[in-house]
Amino acid sequence: MLNKLCILFTLLLVFSLSANATSVEQVEYQSGFQETTIMDDHRPLDIAIWYPTHQTEPREKIGDNIIFEGEYAVRNAKLAGKNHPVILISHGFGGSWRNQVWLASALSHQGYIVASPNHPGTTTKNMDRMVAQNMLERPNDIRRTLTYLLSDPTFSAAIDPLKIGVVGHSYGGWTAIELIGGRFSASLFEHACQTYPFLASCKVYHQQMQGLDKESDYFKLDKNMQDSRIKAAFVFDLGLARGFTKKSLANINIPTLVVSAGDFDKALPAELESQYLIQNMPSSTTEYLSLNAATHFSFIGICKANAATILKEEEIDDSYICENDTNQRQAIHQLLVDKILSYMY
Repeated sequence: MLNKLCILFTLLLVFSLSANATSVEQVEYQSGFQETTIMDDHRPLDIAIWYPTHQTEPREKIGDNIIFEGEYAVRNAKLAGKNHPVILISHGFGGSWRNQVWLASALSHQGYIVASPNHPGTTTKNMDRMVAQNMLERPNDIRRTLTYLLSDPTFSAAIDPLKIGVVGHSYGGWTAIELIGGRFSASLFEHACQTYPFLASCKVYHQQMQGLDKESDYFKLDKNMQDSRIKAAFVFDLGLARGFTKKSLANINIPTLVVSAGDFDKALPAELESQYLIQNMPSSTTEYLSLNAATHFSFIGICKANAATILKEEEIDDSYICENDTNQRQAIHQLLVDKILSYMY
């Protein structure tokens, strides 16, 4: 038995929890939205920021395309209120800030400032193996995003610095653990990949790091990337977990919610990824949520009605992104929003 709080959600339970009194019912704010670039000759960062506003027009749908539903927001609206919590979001491998517009929108309606960068080298329109090899740039991207918010005259005056959290999905989950004190060992992960060569995280890691000399600084990953400004973490179905040293996981002392998907992808088994964290992180500050009805892609946007059909007809069939959790993804999203709200208040 896991020595953590492990909540197993069947389909019925997901729907019942999403409909009960813990769900967010009061929406005080509208969503404001802006895009900006943190300029840097080395690594410019494109970031999206969602925030509370009282403006209602002109609205536009952000992140909407033929596959995914977007969310309405007022671009460049005036920020409303003060003492807002902050959530920073790290997307997965090959994703972008658009993957979690559902979360950013919901939280901004509840008075949160939410910021998400595109991680150069591992983002949708910027997949570059050479750039991606410097893995520690990912947590540094989140650090830079937070520093930007705290130094911006408008946002800094409206932030509660004691309520800052990080959300990460997949590779973003790895990024989040780095930011709260996890330390990654390349040799430990290589050993895990010899034992479990079928893991998707091993395939991604080896493709990303191929061609590097084993003495490369890029393999010297056991560095302290913790950002003490971050007070809570939410980790959605992460990969690369088995490279974190047990000692570093045991020393993490901030509230952390670890969420895993159901048994849909044999290359991303919860028992070897998310549960590795649970087995080694402190039980006093770590909660485990196992969503049996969720797939690895339940943590990205709502698929449109014909999305799977469109994806199936593409040169590379990615229809699995929109399958197996049909009609459940919205309820899963609501449950996760409620969990984050319960941690941050």
